[in-house]
Amino acid sequence: MDPTHDSNALPGSTSQPGLFDQIEQNPDARNEVQPRLSADPKIPSPPESLDVSDAGAIGSPGRPVLVQPDECSPEPLWARRLKLVIYVLFCIELGMLLAMLPWTRIWTENSLLLPHPALRQFAQQDFVRGAVTGLGLVDIWLGIREAVNYRENR
Repeated sequence: MDPTHDSNALPGSTSQPGLFDQIEQNPDARNEVQPRLSADPKIPSPPESLDVSDAGAIGSPGRPVLVQPDECSPEPLWARRLKLVIYVLFCIELGMLLAMLPWTRIWTENSLLLPHPALRQFAQQDFVRGAVTGLGLVDIWLGIREAVNYRENR
């Protein structure tokens, strides 16, 4: 079969042999591995015997190459502990604020809600106060759970 004439090709177009056609024509090309120097020594270059300019393969000039690090450096132990303490204190403090604030005078005499009587009346409903208190209790629970389930991997 002639590689320049393809029965599936559009009329008037000429098909050029691609990368797989070159390997099919030269079976020994699969085993040829001649690494060339590339910008990054971890990325092998394609064999010289194959023309990959049509295929747009990795390592062709003008194409960016994404290189992932082998392993991220682990976070220091003191940093993990500090983040845990800050997270737990933040959760407990915010949770206590949300749990108690709806039942104080600050919630009912809020100067931000004075121009909006409908919103003020809605905020004073018991189910709204209970929902905000429930969010506060969930926040306290999250902080305590994080502190109890903390494990140090050395």
